[in-house]
Amino acid sequence: MKARKKTTTAVRSVDPSDTKNHKIFSYATSTTPNGSNRKKTITVRGIPGSKFTLLAQNENNEVYSFQGGGFDRTASSFTGIIPSDGVFKAIVNTQRASGVDVRLTSEAPEAATEVITAASTGESTVKLNIECVTTGLSNITITKESSFDSPAVSVGGATTFKFGFTVTADAAKVINLVRQPHFNYDGSNDDRNGRGFELYDGTVYKDGGGSIVNTHAHSQNVNGVKILSDIKYNPIADESDVIFKVGFESVQLLEKQKVQAHSVGHSVGFAQTVSITGKVTVLRAGAKDSNIKLMLFNFLEVLSK
Repeated sequence: MKARKKTTTAVRSVDPSDTKNHKIFSYATSTTPNGSNRKKTITVRGIPGSKFTLLAQNENNEVYSFQGGGFDRTASSFTGIIPSDGVFKAIVNTQRASGVDVRLTSEAPEAATEVITAASTGESTVKLNIECVTTGLSNITITKESSFDSPAVSVGGATTFKFGFTVTADAAKVINLVRQPHFNYDGSNDDRNGRGFELYDGTVYKDGGGSIVNTHAHSQNVNGVKILSDIKYNPIADESDVIFKVGFESVQLLEKQKVQAHSVGHSVGFAQTVSITGKVTVLRAGAKDSNIKLMLFNFLEVLSK
């Protein structure tokens, strides 16, 4: 199998004048407590450089001035630009207003993924999903749950949830746990060019005499690129800038099998079934639901008995 060549057509940042490539991913406003001088937080997420317009009005149709910090009949809407981290935040001091209506429009609504022109009613919630993927493997089955969802969490919020995957080889096969799974946040990013996610290319390493040398098996690809993480995600495809970490708590070999001679040197052990448990900590929820994948092929093999 040849090493996968990374390509991407996603726009990572745009010039503010390049409106055709502007994208606003999400927009949310926090709820405000009772009392005077309350504060409403506005969060806008998108591709850095994208322009948008905010209009905040009270019940008297007075416009909020983000520069002056108050409502005024002479104030105008505010034009903002998504900063380099992809997240713009602003605060409206509601003062004595009984209600504040905040609206957002984009410079290029035809190119935006989601442009909200109606008033936001409150902070939105999202989820993160972890999925077990067998791409590259055959004669193997995920025998229980193949994915787990996080609890609903507010955009920009945090949460933790557990997962547990059980995979079983067909009767005539055996699973080789080549190494323990590992996680690296930057090394999980499938949209990143260089030092991002790498799927193992199935290379069997040999010395000049043809003998199998397994030092690099499942740790780097034939092109020499190291495999830093067995978790894969794509923030551009998901349109979500989630920050997370994955901790593997245990990898158990169930129904252990005898060692396969041709795999000596790159194996933790052999079993008919492997159980993988751990937890995902969402450090900052993204703009939308996010999906991360545990790629079994990076650290497992399926061999004949």
